[in-house]
Amino acid sequence: MLAAEGMRRVLLASSLLFLATAGAAVPQPTFRFLGSLLNADGPYHLTGAHGIALSPDNEHVYVATFTDHAVVVLDRSASTGLPTYVEAQIDQQGGVTGIMSASAVTVSPDGADVYVVGYFGNGLAAFHRNADTGRLEFLQSLIGADFGLMGPNAIAGSADGKHLYVSSFIEDGVSVFARAADGRVGYLETERDGVGGVVGLFKPTSVTVTPDDSQVLALSGSDNSLVVFGRNKDSGLLTYQQTVQDGVDGVTGLLGAIDVAVTPDGTSVYAIGEGALVTFTRNTSTGLVTFVSARFDVAGPEEQGSPSALTISADGQRVLMTRAGDDTLVVFGRDQTSGALTTQQTFQEGIAGVRGLEGANDVVLTSDGRYAYVAAQFSDAVTTFGPPSACAGDCNGDGEVTIDEIIVAVNISLGSQAVGSCIAVDFDGSGEVTVDELIRAVRASLEGCG
Repeated sequence: MLAAEGMRRVLLASSLLFLATAGAAVPQPTFRFLGSLLNADGPYHLTGAHGIALSPDNEHVYVATFTDHAVVVLDRSASTGLPTYVEAQIDQQGGVTGIMSASAVTVSPDGADVYVVGYFGNGLAAFHRNADTGRLEFLQSLIGADFGLMGPNAIAGSADGKHLYVSSFIEDGVSVFARAADGRVGYLETERDGVGGVVGLFKPTSVTVTPDDSQVLALSGSDNSLVVFGRNKDSGLLTYQQTVQDGVDGVTGLLGAIDVAVTPDGTSVYAIGEGALVTFTRNTSTGLVTFVSARFDVAGPEEQGSPSALTISADGQRVLMTRAGDDTLVVFGRDQTSGALTTQQTFQEGIAGVRGLEGANDVVLTSDGRYAYVAAQFSDAVTTFGPPSACAGDCNGDGEVTIDEIIVAVNISLGSQAVGSCIAVDFDGSGEVTVDELIRAVRASLEGCG
């Protein structure tokens, strides 16, 4: 007779076989961990990797590194998605200025130019981009209070490519710059807290432009607020419209507000604070936002998992959030009607083979939403996530799932073997094997991996 534990495995395997052949629905994972480009393997000037951006053609990744005072150029493999080092433009080298403690980076919509802000450099630097190689040529920098650039910490460009917007912590403001045809920039104005009716902009932490170019949104972690400006599409100049503040009119979740993102259709706005992910609806006619809800269940352990950054897929179906405190990337599915978010996947440093997420800071997605890149400031790394394996349960990678591999998968699910013994069965990279993942493996065994 079979021992009790052996019988339990047989019963579980039989149940899985029944569910698999009965056509039970299995949720589709979005990403899996692919690898990390670590500064220690270079060096690649990735120490203190802080901000990250992709070229519009998805060919190159650009990283602002706080400790190495650089913007790093990475070439992205079209087949694997993994990046390789190309070069670094470093403050005070080769004529480059203004990017000491580089904190954020953006690429112009036409892919011609790259812009970087340096927090302690008090500067905004412009580079021309070689579309073939991704390499950069320094054009100019604007530095200091005359340009509203004391402590710049975030940068965003308008979709029309005409203007740049920079939030500056020490300035208590958002500065506006015009972009010329040659990629150089010129200063236009700074909207400051307490001036011209603006409130809630003390020590701003983030800035973004709505996809329709009608508004500019900024966050303040000191005022615990979201500030909305109207944008003149010709001049780029801003007009104060609205402040939404934590603790006022039922708003919650904006304590220590750190990052904000707008869906491609402009109807939803998401912001993160020290302990919450906040959802707003946006009136696309007026640009004003309305508080909907705050989720406190996704922020991670108290005083450890504080969220860092947000990004939204181009189709509006997914929202990604990093948490620097507990070295985590969270993937949410988004209901495009209600804007509600559902947690789909969580990746964390040291779990299921994931590495390169210590101090996970900024995150960016390719335009097709298939690959995600995280700048991790304590791992000194860029970490890549890509499409799930086509064959769940194929432990040895030979293109088929055998009975022995199913047994290993069942053992992992029951806790008698480590997930590392068959990473392929942990389809969503969560560090554990669920019944849904076992069903997927059984199906692969029955139907093949094609």
